Amino acid sequence: MNLRLTAEQRQAVDDHGGCVEVEDAAGKCVLMSIEVFRDVMGVGTDRDFQESVASLRRSYEQLRQGQTRPMADALDELGNRHGLSR
Repeated sequence: MNLRLTAEQRQAVDDHGGCVEVEDAAGKCVLMSIEVFRDVMGVGTDRDFQESVASLRRSYEQLRQGQTRPMADALDELGNRHGLSR
């Protein structure tokens, strides 16, 4: 998919430091520049970026299919794995 920003969208991104919240009838989304995305996600190279996007897509699909678990369980597991308590 190769979408194009409208002039209004580009201006909004530029006016808001590279990141803007947008909303339509379906809900809210975040529109951001690739530079902001890479900074937030810690992906400096094109390969890192592609891997990050693929991971986000896999995660979204798991969420959509109901493959989730309670946050408390996940935090407990991470804490145990790294010797941290909540």
